[in-house]
Amino acid sequence: MQAAQIHAEQMARAGRLAHDLPKARYPETKDRLAAVKYRWTAFGENVAQGQPNAAEVLKDWMRSSGHRKNILNSYYTELGTGYATDRAGRTYFVQVFATPAS
Repeated sequence: MQAAQIHAEQMARAGRLAHDLPKARYPETKDRLAAVKYRWTAFGENVAQGQPNAAEVLKDWMRSSGHRKNILNSYYTELGTGYATDRAGRTYFVQVFATPAS
């Protein structure tokens, strides 16, 4: 949850939707996972911007083959989510999927 929330807030501060934010404190997913001391063997990430609520985000992700693949991937055993709003009122949503290291 913490890694996903970090990224939602970073995107809101930047006013930009992206998986990687080179100028952010934690530019890549692996950096965010390391920041919260999460040890993983695999991870995936879905991001979205502008939908009015989580139900609409999920509808959009399920219509996208890559996002849907992350959601339905049975190898991932844990999920964290994040949400933030920027100064203009735009919404940012993040899902981080992972399989923890044993």
